[in-house]
Amino acid sequence: MKGGGDCCIAQETGSGDCCVALETGGGDGCVAPETGSGNCCVALGTGGGDGCVALETGGGDGCLALETGGGDWCIAQETGSGDCCVALEAGGGDDCIALETGGGDCRVALETGGGDCRVALETGSGNCCVALETGGGDCRVALETGSGDGCIALKAGGGDDCIALEAGSGEGLLALGTGDDHHIIALERGGGGRIFALGTGGEQRPRNLL
Repeated sequence: MKGGGDCCIAQETGSGDCCVALETGGGDGCVAPETGSGNCCVALGTGGGDGCVALETGGGDGCLALETGGGDWCIAQETGSGDCCVALEAGGGDDCIALETGGGDCRVALETGGGDCRVALETGSGNCCVALETGGGDCRVALETGSGDGCIALKAGGGDDCIALEAGSGEGLLALGTGDDHHIIALERGGGGRIFALGTGGEQRPRNLL
């Protein structure tokens, strides 16, 4: 059941367009349930090529890759656009998961050496991520925040380490009912940007606890 293009099932193949097409309107042979177009296929254990699965996605690159060296491999579920993928034990590339997000870079990376590793849950835009045991990069968590740098870093070698909860803007901070980012309490402040703001509304009055 295929409109056109190259269709195949490839397992342990080095390259080429290998896919399964079921009820797809067009494009390169793919497994595309309820998708209009794009490159959608299933590739298991392949070295390269376009291998992906797209479920209920309008466009973009949607695929699944497990234990692959590189390339664009992702799963897009209920997402309109953008790069959404899952990478487990992958050496590099764009590795992410996007759940119910409209756009932007949303990803999860566990035990990866570098790159942008993040999780975005119900966030419209911005850089939102979680990094556990990563060597570097931008690692943060943003929950219900519109913009700005809000993050949590655990065992991260560098970057901006902070938490933003319902903060409209500003530099990574834990903001509770505050209109600006000037009143801060610095915890273990050695030169980075770890700040805490609580119900403040005036000028800069930092308080160093250590």
